[in-house]
Amino acid sequence: MMETALSIRSEIKLMFSVGSLSSALHFSKIVAERKKRRFLINSIISFLNENDLDGVDVYWTWPSKNDRRSYIHFIRELKKIVGCAQEWKKET
Repeated sequence: MMETALSIRSEIKLMFSVGSLSSALHFSKIVAERKKRRFLINSIISFLNENDLDGVDVYWTWPSKNDRRSYIHFIRELKKIVGCAQEWKKET
């Protein structure tokens, strides 16, 4: 997929999206627990690498007041690990 996209337009970035309006309850439970959050992040990294994608879009509309802290932890951890994975990808 990436090769086809780049052959059409070299500056294109391919990403995938996680979450939806209807999955907010499930997403909330996953990111609230550190072990589940790490599993999700590792799954995202694996998917990015296996499919040669540039990034991920997190779609979580209206996290509850209780979810905000979990959301912040998730985004910070995801950003750190995605950044490390992208640096490693550049080196190889």
